[in-house]
Amino acid sequence: MTAPSPDPAKTNDTAEKPMSKGERIFNWLVYGGVAGVGVFVVTLPIAFWTRYGGGAGWWKRSTQWLEKKGMNAYTSEEVLNTAVLGSIGNFAIIPVKILEEYKHKLIPKLNKKYGSEIDKQLAEHDPPQTWWTLIKGRVAAYVAVFASLQAAVKIGGGERFDAFKNNFAEYIVCKPLGKPTHIGGMETKAFRYGKIAALDVFCAASAATLLYLASRFFAKEDKNQSAKNDSPAPAPLAARPPMAESAKRFTANMPTPSKRYVKAVDAEKSPCPSCILGA
Repeated sequence: MTAPSPDPAKTNDTAEKPMSKGERIFNWLVYGGVAGVGVFVVTLPIAFWTRYGGGAGWWKRSTQWLEKKGMNAYTSEEVLNTAVLGSIGNFAIIPVKILEEYKHKLIPKLNKKYGSEIDKQLAEHDPPQTWWTLIKGRVAAYVAVFASLQAAVKIGGGERFDAFKNNFAEYIVCKPLGKPTHIGGMETKAFRYGKIAALDVFCAASAATLLYLASRFFAKEDKNQSAKNDSPAPAPLAARPPMAESAKRFTANMPTPSKRYVKAVDAEKSPCPSCILGA
């Protein structure tokens, strides 16, 4: 016995709609470019200034305060690193929101230049973003990145994490640029930038990806909730008719008694002749 074929109308409504090439380019530019690469470029010098420049005094006082709260020196520094990078990245939602406002104008232009005829006919795949969905997405991304970094330190150990940052700084930054890692036993500026970049690359890439996924999830939830709230309310029940009208309808639907039944009832009600004569 063959299974019944699905209803085409229902299938079209529930199926995931394809995303046009223009919208994919838009998402890569906004979330991969602005929220990812853009945040990395901006946070790198600020994080360096906070750790090794004019903000070094604040950094030292903050680590000492965290150590008094029970953290060891290594954990307190990593918490500050993540906090500084994440706090600066919070401002990325401002240009992201501005670009989202112009999304409906930019996607058709991108499809016209890079997309096919099918792409030009596709509607927007993702729901519109609001400030609230972006804020919730950013908070979710920050918490996830912070928790994953702390878990990586605890699982792999601080020494392995330091080795990763040192190798990144030496082989990805210093050697390609032809810069030394140490001079007179002191870390060079390029090497210090490389260590911050190792952490910043992970934070920026992870946070941008999670911002896109989480904010889309919250936007879809808001859209579904709005659809439920905007759905028409059920029609009210018709007003009940008055009692007199109801009685008329009830008696009108009753069957009419037969003539034989009426005569029998009348005979029972009428007094007998002997009773009338006083016998």
